[in-house]
Amino acid sequence: MRTMAEQSYCLRCGGALAEAFLFDRTRLACGACGFILFENPKLVAGVVLVRDGEILLIRRGIEPRKGEWTFPAGYVDLGESVEEAAVREAKEETGADVRLDRLLGVYSRRGAPHVVVMFTGQLTGGGLNPGHEVFELAFFLPERFPRLAFEHDPRIFEDWLRLYRRAEKVKGRDEMAAIARGFREAGRTLVFTNGCFDLLHVGHIRYLTEARALGDALCVGLNSDRSVAAFKGSGRPIVPQEQRAEMLAALASVDYVVIFDEADPARLIGGIRPQVLVKGADWAEEAIVGRDLVEADGGRVVRIPLIEGASTTGMIERIVASETR
Repeated sequence: MRTMAEQSYCLRCGGALAEAFLFDRTRLACGACGFILFENPKLVAGVVLVRDGEILLIRRGIEPRKGEWTFPAGYVDLGESVEEAAVREAKEETGADVRLDRLLGVYSRRGAPHVVVMFTGQLTGGGLNPGHEVFELAFFLPERFPRLAFEHDPRIFEDWLRLYRRAEKVKGRDEMAAIARGFREAGRTLVFTNGCFDLLHVGHIRYLTEARALGDALCVGLNSDRSVAAFKGSGRPIVPQEQRAEMLAALASVDYVVIFDEADPARLIGGIRPQVLVKGADWAEEAIVGRDLVEADGGRVVRIPLIEGASTTGMIERIVASETR
């Protein structure tokens, strides 16, 4: 892409371009035909690829930033989507076949010549071989990252790290049982609670904060979509289980999230064996599922008072009422 300093003749009529103050900034314009040269940024697409907690980086073999490390990325070609460009660039630069998971972010700043669209993705096949514009490939642990080439790279890394740390909190049953066993062996206290957490509100936040204060870590058993629909009825949940899990994992008060599919968390509690079981004070103590299991292990049950008027059902009713006025 030519800059203003490099472009001197009109693309329409061939006349000389001169600087003029147009649309709130200095631009090049043709005095003969009125053509205005608008400098638009180039679109770049790339992907953060992870294997076993390590990120794949490329060391550039060309300028700019020759010899420095960055993420696989490159210009979007005319006629292809940003997703297609990200997959193609990954293949060209690393030799790998990839599958995109989600959009990570869009990165730009005033005056920058590029807008960068980054995705997260997974390696699905192909050999790892540096492309012709790449010196080498390497996997790096987050705590051992090299100096990165471009201004936007640290922001990409920070956004990925926040997402990765949230995803790391979501555990399977067996993994959570092993973690809980480690807590018991170390004499540490694991707190457990469960619920739908469909539309997060202040009542949830305060409840989870109080629960976390009762031990060294808090594990939340999250009702799956099927489980919620079974006892909340048609139309629930509002938010899918993967998104509900991600929102819970983003909270500082929550250390682990486990999705369960049963009507109640009895089997999950039996596998985890937490030292403290927490429920809202709206539950009668004798009705709390898992109470017998926890107390038989020497643990305790704690009922936390709820905030009056703070409920997902109430939020839904107010939203519906506002739409029908």
